[in-house]
Amino acid sequence: MAVRYDILPHSRSGYLHPARPLADRKRKIRQLPRRKIRVTPLHTLGAFLLFCGIFFGFQQLYLFLITWEKLNVSTVEIACPDENLKEKINQLLAGRKLGNILICDLNPWREKIQALPWAKNVVLRKSLPSTLLIRVEPRQPAAVLVRDGHVWLIDREGTLLETTSPAAHPELPLIIDSTPSDSPASLQLAWQLLEEVDDSLRKDLAWIKISIPQGITIAFQGDETPLILGFSHFKQKLAFYHQTQAVLDQYRPLEYIDLRLEDRVYFKPKRPAALSSLASTAGEENHG
Repeated sequence: MAVRYDILPHSRSGYLHPARPLADRKRKIRQLPRRKIRVTPLHTLGAFLLFCGIFFGFQQLYLFLITWEKLNVSTVEIACPDENLKEKINQLLAGRKLGNILICDLNPWREKIQALPWAKNVVLRKSLPSTLLIRVEPRQPAAVLVRDGHVWLIDREGTLLETTSPAAHPELPLIIDSTPSDSPASLQLAWQLLEEVDDSLRKDLAWIKISIPQGITIAFQGDETPLILGFSHFKQKLAFYHQTQAVLDQYRPLEYIDLRLEDRVYFKPKRPAALSSLASTAGEENHG
């Protein structure tokens, strides 16, 4: 028996019926009744009260946490390799109430600790429930500085750490700054010199002087003769000085040795004391 393609069996009955086009079925789906949800003032009031309750709960929780005594800062842990600096920080925080750890502002305390001359880098961190962690990197002394009649211990950045005396730190280089400005740029020449020379030569330095227009002037231990080096090429000039030292020894004692010009050395011999006294006596007699 032949069956037409547009005749399909009904799902619930054995009768055959023609298949309905797909467009008719979509149209009936679109025509299904939709239930509309009406938003009444009661719904709006309920949503408003719900949000108010949530915000009120958060507010009460926040007020409870910032007033809870167990969250007050009660312990301060300081990590610092310098015991003297650590003691100064303890004295700075002694008897101070830092308050609740959640709302405690750490920036003012960081600035106060950073203001200590020996404190280089300061990191403050909160640790719940009631601990404040402080990590401090101390400054390292790099030289003894003589400036304006005062003697200071300084670090590599030129920060004045504390007053001292040259004899208290014989292992550090002695820098005499006679320039009119007190900017760290005037110390860059001294750091450049110390970087160029080797360790053995650095230990033999008696002092380093910075002045205008001479630039860098140095003297070695056991030798009072100043060596004027200028503003650059310190290593080459010192090497040339050692090459000509045998010739210079023939004219010692010397008032100074000038090495500011490359491959040139200028020096001024000191006048013997006897000759100086004779010359002054003769000058007085001629004047009389």
